[in-house]
Amino acid sequence: MLTVVMLALAIGALGLFFWIAHSLTKAVGDLAHWAYMLAFKKRPPRALSMAGLGATWLALVVAAPMQGCDYYQVRLYKEAIPAKLQLADLIYHDEQSDLREGCGEAVFRLSDESLASIKRQGLAYFNDATLGRDGARYHQYAAWQTLAHQQTPQDRLLRGAHCIEDLPAMWDDIQRAVAQGEGFFTTGQEQDLIVIPKLGVIVFSHNG
Repeated sequence: MLTVVMLALAIGALGLFFWIAHSLTKAVGDLAHWAYMLAFKKRPPRALSMAGLGATWLALVVAAPMQGCDYYQVRLYKEAIPAKLQLADLIYHDEQSDLREGCGEAVFRLSDESLASIKRQGLAYFNDATLGRDGARYHQYAAWQTLAHQQTPQDRLLRGAHCIEDLPAMWDDIQRAVAQGEGFFTTGQEQDLIVIPKLGVIVFSHNG
């Protein structure tokens, strides 16, 4: 029954997409038509009109899936982070992947409420923050530690950075804070989380 419902929703969503795409294409075509008429005082050539419509459809067909993939990737990152760590907004994310594995980094700004609690409670705040929002065993984390007393090999922290070419401007500040032991961290099966209160961020890294 659930499969039938999901299939119906997928068909409905696809139909809605094509209806919106058709409406936008018509609107863009009409606007381009009248702009050409005003500029050249004659109807645009049919070939030009068809090229414009084709370009509009191509932009919709290419851009929409890309935006959808981006939204889905960010959602996966959020689901991997324990719910106790409230996220204010996304600062940066990038990843590289193939059919089997991938690696990447995501930086989120923490909410003022979470930051205030972390600064007040310190390491104790993280005692019950060892499972991702999705509750999946894959996103089960070890007990949190302070970066100042870490015993984890450095290659297990920020483990996804090696495959990213354009890291954010604040990456040097993040690396410096990690090197100086300013913050908290935990590791999972193929991911790690680092909270840096001074910067107000949480960094999610994955490799695998």
